[in-house]
Amino acid sequence: MSFHSHRHILTATRDEHFVGRAREREMLAAALQAKSWPFAVLHVSGAGGMGKTTLLRDFQARAAVAGVTGLEIRARDIHPTVASIEQALAEAAAQSGFSDLPMRMSGAGGRWFIAVDDCQLLSPYENWLRTDWLPSLPSTCLVILICRHRPKLEWHRHGGWHGVISEMRLDGLSPSDVGEYLTRRRIDRSLSGRVADLTAGHPLTMAMLVDALVRRGPEALDDATLASIYRSVTEMLLDEAAGSVQRRALTVCVLAHNTTHELLSAVMGADADGMFEWLARQSWAEVGPAGLFPHEATRIALAAGLRWQDPAGYLQVSRSLAERDDCRVAERDAPMDAEHGRAEFERCVRLALRDYHSPSRLACSPLLERRFVRDACQARGTPPVAVLQDSMRSAIESLAGSPRTVHLHRALAVTYLQGVEKQEVAAGQLDLPYGTYRRQLRRGLAEVASMLWIAERNGGKHRTASL
Repeated sequence: MSFHSHRHILTATRDEHFVGRAREREMLAAALQAKSWPFAVLHVSGAGGMGKTTLLRDFQARAAVAGVTGLEIRARDIHPTVASIEQALAEAAAQSGFSDLPMRMSGAGGRWFIAVDDCQLLSPYENWLRTDWLPSLPSTCLVILICRHRPKLEWHRHGGWHGVISEMRLDGLSPSDVGEYLTRRRIDRSLSGRVADLTAGHPLTMAMLVDALVRRGPEALDDATLASIYRSVTEMLLDEAAGSVQRRALTVCVLAHNTTHELLSAVMGADADGMFEWLARQSWAEVGPAGLFPHEATRIALAAGLRWQDPAGYLQVSRSLAERDDCRVAERDAPMDAEHGRAEFERCVRLALRDYHSPSRLACSPLLERRFVRDACQARGTPPVAVLQDSMRSAIESLAGSPRTVHLHRALAVTYLQGVEKQEVAAGQLDLPYGTYRRQLRRGLAEVASMLWIAERNGGKHRTASL
């Protein structure tokens, strides 16, 4: 009778479920095949739950096959002091049977590596790591730093590290990777579009959602389950505890296309003091010329978690942003802001169509604070959610009146108005190849978003699709 340890079973399961990261795995495979390490330090960064440790486990398994041994330090398990780091390295060597550590430190014995997971927790000693410890290691040792944050500028300015450090930033998985993951978990792949929409390829969110699907089937996509998952992921994504002021700043960040000091001050007033800096410290925050923004995978998880935690606060921030956008576009003094506002508007339309049959989720849509909804509510005396549903349905139905867009109407009507959960099923009902169906769906979404955008600017009146 064969015996397998829990570790063996967990490793086999992890390997079976590993998807995506083809470019990163190829890079690591090439490093293992080289006669010497092509870089001294590999800095792997990404927001929480993005799969950094999973990628490390994959590298460790490949390294073992290639005969390359290594040690791992988990910063989460040690105190951030020089003595604790050195002690952790010695203990890791002892636990791994790495008896020749002194010889390895002298440069003898072939290639090896040291992996430091959660290294952002050692930030008080990052200068020591960069200027003292790492330079003392032999060239036969590759150091892999697994961190939530990108490397600081000092890595490129001092000590010659810019030539020997390689950066790897992990973002969300692609829709095809999501489909492959569902296949490996023995979930109907036709749900991949829905899962991709709900998670934007965030690996941890996807894994939690698929775990629920394994246990309960498609019923797991209910509001309560999604709320629980999004709350857990939101707590994990934050690098620091968030109070009410921080949550409000977070809401601005996930709803706005880009977040600036000026935007936070306009929405939050005096409470905005220090919030831009707090947001910038978060590992998921990307900084561009126009301000801060989260990757789409973390944006969706954070937005959903914040919406469930505080629906009233979420809508209040959404209303403030919508009113500000209306004023700036009307004044025509900020064309770039108008362009960003439209992109964010189109994203909200896409999410609202996804939630068309869920009034509870639509009740938190930022579109409810848009002028085309507010004006219709006042004119008809109709609840905002019903107005939004009617506006989206009318825009879709208007596409049926033109030979140019009738095929787009069919794709949208089956997918959203009929509420077919599985996109492969929708494609089958339309008797279309799946790729053709997806292209028509994307074009139809763009048409609907364009009509609602015009309605927003024209006081509730949208044009019918042109003939």
